[in-house]
Amino acid sequence: MKKNILFVLGLGFIFLNFSCTKTMKDNEFQINGTFENPQKGHYIYIKEITPTEIVTLDSVQLGSSGEYSFKREMSYPSLYMLFLTPYEFITICPKGKETIAVHADQKAFSATYTVTGSPESEKLWTLNKETLKGVADLGVLAKTWDNVKIEENKDKIRAELDSLYQACFREQKQYNLAFIEKNKGSLITLIAINKDFNRKNLFTPQNDFAVFEEVVKGLEQQLPGNPHTIQFSKDVKKMEALMVIEKANELQ
Repeated sequence: MKKNILFVLGLGFIFLNFSCTKTMKDNEFQINGTFENPQKGHYIYIKEITPTEIVTLDSVQLGSSGEYSFKREMSYPSLYMLFLTPYEFITICPKGKETIAVHADQKAFSATYTVTGSPESEKLWTLNKETLKGVADLGVLAKTWDNVKIEENKDKIRAELDSLYQACFREQKQYNLAFIEKNKGSLITLIAINKDFNRKNLFTPQNDFAVFEEVVKGLEQQLPGNPHTIQFSKDVKKMEALMVIEKANELQ
């Protein structure tokens, strides 16, 4: 008897999940989130990173246990942010019919979050982890400098720390470059190519124009009519034109 009840309950659970998926349109996605250490009365926002600006779409107040949910319909595949504050937010890249689960400590949203149910968003999670590693490395270098900047040999130590900083920068750049290569044609490459490290762009048109071209090529192959593809292609063409002008000015 007990086995029969468990079997029926199991079928009910499968049917419920199937029904939830069936009720979503092809261009809809849902986010179910929970926070540890939720702060009473706080709101979380969902924003879209459009090709030209960041637009707030909706907000909800956190439940008593830190729960929240959003269900959105996409006009086209895009990038989105779950936003608490200017310093506490995450980026996701949902696809149609995805039910995305996000869990984090509200006290450190971007540093502690996990995401499942969205392969592209999970890849952005790995990118975020690498960024956080770089930030931690910077913190160690800064703390070391604070401890030695009054020493007599501070110039030598500063040169060594600068060398370590450059190594950290190269490591971040190489990781993001590999990320772009591995995910050609995905919108998440737009996040990687626009990354900075200590307020310095990892990729610049002057030094890395071929990388910008590769991102455009991948997007045009996989998402040819997407507004993100169209806008980024225009931006890269403007970069190229500006570089031509700069080079001409140098020759005069």
